[in-house]
Amino acid sequence: MELGRIEEYYFDGRRYDAENGDYALDIPFYVERAKRSGGPVLEIGCGTGRVTLPIAREGLEIVGLDIAPAMLARLGDKAAKEGLEIPLVEADCRHFSLDRLFELIICPFSAMQHMHDRASLEAFLDRVRAHLTPGAPFIFDVFNPNVEVLARGAGERFPVFTYTEEESGQEIFVEEATDYDDAAQVSHITWYCTGGGSDEVREEEIHLRCFYPQELDMLLYYNRFEILVKLGTFSGEPFASGLGRQIVVCRPV
Repeated sequence: MELGRIEEYYFDGRRYDAENGDYALDIPFYVERAKRSGGPVLEIGCGTGRVTLPIAREGLEIVGLDIAPAMLARLGDKAAKEGLEIPLVEADCRHFSLDRLFELIICPFSAMQHMHDRASLEAFLDRVRAHLTPGAPFIFDVFNPNVEVLARGAGERFPVFTYTEEESGQEIFVEEATDYDDAAQVSHITWYCTGGGSDEVREEEIHLRCFYPQELDMLLYYNRFEILVKLGTFSGEPFASGLGRQIVVCRPV
């Protein structure tokens, strides 16, 4: 997270699951890569376990690390209900030491975009390097910045999705407004949530650093990571212009 600050967005694990639980495009990809590694796996930014739990269900050892206590508590509850033992670590991904090495480290679902400055990114990559066995991969994904979306009028709202609240069963409608800081390359996103039998408009903020493709490649190069594969889709399509994600398999050199 930026300067160690936890976004309010991550204070409620149930709400986070309701908003994101349906996203599953990346799960087969990360599960297959985890199985290929044989474990143990470290997931940085594990959240409520959307990716963690499917990997653990395969019988692989996985450790989940996150800075947000509410996310880890939600994951712990879900793991306990399934009888899965998943070690959980509450820590800043830029400053942790687990005194062990992993055959694979993953950072799914654009979690790396919460780090906005060079010092944070370099500290994060240093910690990744320190926890990998020699030759083991680090896999992560981030958005490929969409210039058309970033150039939309600041403050203008656009409908993005709906979800159902876990407790009430009510449908919530979400609109998004984006204010892009082109100097910092940070997209300041506000979600306006309405519905659920209330006239209240709930606002949620999230701030994501944009990584342009060549910049991302150079960031890894100058921090001594070799890119093994760069994909644009979780089905395996090589990265190319117009594809929405940058999915990177790399390793320290």
